[in-house]
Amino acid sequence: MSQFEKELELKSEEELEALALQFKDKINLETEEILSSEQIREMFHYHSTLLALGEIRSAADLHAAIRPHIDRLIASGNEPEASRDLLTDWVFVLVNTVEEARDSFVSLPHYQEIFAAFDELGDGIYPKKLKTGLQMGHHYKYWITIGGLPENLSDEDREFLEDAADNWVDGVENAIESLEESEEWDKVADLKKAMYRFYLHGKRPNEAIATLKELIEVTPQTSTYHPADVGDLYLDLGKLFTQHSKWAAAIKYFEKAREIYEELGDDFELFTMQAEGWIAEAEKMMG
Repeated sequence: MSQFEKELELKSEEELEALALQFKDKINLETEEILSSEQIREMFHYHSTLLALGEIRSAADLHAAIRPHIDRLIASGNEPEASRDLLTDWVFVLVNTVEEARDSFVSLPHYQEIFAAFDELGDGIYPKKLKTGLQMGHHYKYWITIGGLPENLSDEDREFLEDAADNWVDGVENAIESLEESEEWDKVADLKKAMYRFYLHGKRPNEAIATLKELIEVTPQTSTYHPADVGDLYLDLGKLFTQHSKWAAAIKYFEKAREIYEELGDDFELFTMQAEGWIAEAEKMMG
């Protein structure tokens, strides 16, 4: 979940409706001008806002309308990595709605489109490409658990997917190590977040907890750091412990989050209240 989506969770329906109107008035979907990645990112924020309001049909229409703007930005050669990051996010929304078939991993061409787009940039460490490999590997394993038949895939496709499922984690960990050596902390944090989600969805809580703790150490070194970012991570860590009935540990991390939010003042009052709610719930469960 992005920071913007976290902020949406704290807004009332009236605030969401007002925000959606602001986006609607500001964004020109019909323009054929080449937009910047920042302008296109606002379209994604509008999309998230519509989803938060439950306007599924409008969100789907908006998602379709975003794609030509991404394609124009990629074709222009402007912001080569940022434009492909947008493509990745667009495809991820799509594959989350695709209905898979037992005989075919329907999402594979969409993932391959991302890899092809990044391959055009040549050698380099591209977090969104690496995250795509993690997502695809996890998605492939899930497809099998719900009845997908890998034996019906071509040998080439099956080997490609099984390699992602079995080996992509090592590739991401190697990339993180390289990025840490070059002190590219934004990319390190981005990939550690992806690893956290991978471990979380793969029901590997010990690795998820360890990765979150590493993120708490790395995040203050990122270019867009705000103290609330660490508060959010402590909150996520506490929630993870509640899933395993580790109430005392959960309370410890919820209190760390609350302390950070309180120090940030009135602007973060809702975040403070959220942390207090989690503390109360954990204390109730602990007895």
